[in-house]
Amino acid sequence: MPIKSPSDILPLGSIIHGRYSDYRIEGYLYQDGFGVLYKAVSPSRNGMAENEFVIREHFMYRCSSRGDDRCTVVTPEDLEPTVANFLSMFNIVPRFRQPRRGL
Repeated sequence: MPIKSPSDILPLGSIIHGRYSDYRIEGYLYQDGFGVLYKAVSPSRNGMAENEFVIREHFMYRCSSRGDDRCTVVTPEDLEPTVANFLSMFNIVPRFRQPRRGL
């Protein structure tokens, strides 16, 4: 689904401060009824290369809006259980690579 309105999305170059890294919004991928998918990179540190990520922002375009700062998502209080459910479903869980066996 295309972006409904430019005011629905974070400005390019916005920095999202995560638990383990910061992420810079590089582009927009998709918007559906539950949120916006962004292409993001984790800026290089200590000579390490940038890593690309896809980040989903909970933004229900039919009932959410942006705050005056163009970053904060404003959602009606009666939808708080939906927001809490979203956060629990999309909580980032570290994934560890399994060692390759016998090549």
